[in-house]
Amino acid sequence: MPKPYPKEFRDDVVRVAARSSPIGVDLSEILPAGREVPGGSASVWSQVHLAADSRFGYDWRRAEGETVQESQNAVSVVGERVSGRRVRPTEEWLAYFQQNALQQREIPWQSDGVGASPAEMAPLRRSLQAWQLGETSDGRHLAASAARFAAATDDPAYCDVIDLFIREEQRHGALLGRILDDAGISRRQADWGDTLFRRLRYSITDIEVWTTPVVMVEVLAMIYYNAIRRATGSPVLRAVCAQILADEVPHVRLQCERLAVLYRNRSRPRFHCTRVVHRVLFLAVMLLVWVGHHRALRAGGYTWTEYRRAAYAKMNRAWRRMDPQCYVWT
Repeated sequence: MPKPYPKEFRDDVVRVAARSSPIGVDLSEILPAGREVPGGSASVWSQVHLAADSRFGYDWRRAEGETVQESQNAVSVVGERVSGRRVRPTEEWLAYFQQNALQQREIPWQSDGVGASPAEMAPLRRSLQAWQLGETSDGRHLAASAARFAAATDDPAYCDVIDLFIREEQRHGALLGRILDDAGISRRQADWGDTLFRRLRYSITDIEVWTTPVVMVEVLAMIYYNAIRRATGSPVLRAVCAQILADEVPHVRLQCERLAVLYRNRSRPRFHCTRVVHRVLFLAVMLLVWVGHHRALRAGGYTWTEYRRAAYAKMNRAWRRMDPQCYVWT
């Protein structure tokens, strides 16, 4: 039997659902695979359904699964119908990031640590050090790739979007850094996983090569941060993870839409070949994250089987969003 969501997590989901943003938040992205909602939580989930239906135009009758369909009778806040979604204009993404920067949740920082016991932090310590390092990139290479992409597509606002995206990722790094500092854990200056990932991204400056592994890592990050918040009772760590989770969902959506734009004129045979390469790369990235962070993931309740199932469920959704045929092009 899968374990039920703790009440605190359900409450966080309700709060995320109630947030108004230009693009909305797909709560199924945050819910991990293989978990069920307790029978006694109908009132909580009624709030989720109501908030999501009214804010985003989604049909949440299937919210307990890994698939969420859009309501046939509703139009989302960005004008997206069930017959086909549209790629959000860069201006909408710019408005989202500007608004999101002003809507950060309050973190209950403490004067004496982070409220986690040494036993709780033991399996998380090295993992948090490595993940915090990965969130602290200065973004120079991405900004350069984005500038070339913006020039090629005559979309100068895309540079502003990527600048705000980089700042958001750096904000995540700052939050994790403060957790390490307050917990008395030193920050790392180097990590094999971070080094490998950066070399992969920097090897070719093409925006597609940069975006593809980033989508995969951010998909796995949603599983990772959910595991961290389930592994501890620390209100500080849980609030930070909840904030990052809420931010990562639109990050994945943004990158998937950019890839769909790049793939729009690609022939279907070539597109399917690209998908095969993606699957090989994702398997490698998924294995590397497990090798580097399996203690933290296990502490959060993920066995290898559960981790792999959740990873593919979320990545399959991301792959669907990369497919140009899923969008209405005007």
